[in-house]
Amino acid sequence: AAAEANSDSAPTRGLLVVRRPMQDQSQSMDVVETAYERLALIGGDPLGLDEPFRTVVLADTALGLIGNGGFEYFFESDFPGHPDYSIFAAAFQNLGLTYLVDGLRELIALFPFPDPHLERDRRLTFLASPSPDFDSAASRLNDLVWQDSSIDERLRAYGVPPNNSFKPKPLRGSA
Repeated sequence: AAAEANSDSAPTRGLLVVRRPMQDQSQSMDVVETAYERLALIGGDPLGLDEPFRTVVLADTALGLIGNGGFEYFFESDFPGHPDYSIFAAAFQNLGLTYLVDGLRELIALFPFPDPHLERDRRLTFLASPSPDFDSAASRLNDLVWQDSSIDERLRAYGVPPNNSFKPKPLRGSA
């Protein structure tokens, strides 16, 4: 069952946003919470967010899919506008998750056709019977993500000043 990220009722060309439950709920009102508040204010398109909010929402969305069904589930998703997967790699890079950047690029390169983000039917056909190399690389990367206890803290800390005095600026035109 693929995640249906493409919806005719979507108000914008924005991506499906899958909010992950944080492991430590005690610090939920932080940059992550603010990122989702800003996302709602701009109509749900994470590509319209400024940093650090864009990185937080993109990484959290990708990791929500990966956490629920691995990279297979991530690739089964069809994001509105068909954005290049490099936007997710950039978000992972911003968070210092270089193993995810490298792993995502490796998986993309293992698709037997170019631009898999544009080819949902071909992606689904490939994912129904992936190559042994893809299957092995995806399993290895899934395990690394599922065992990485630093992800939630990286999301919460991204873009927060070192003295931890995060105070979001209001959006233009908002109170």
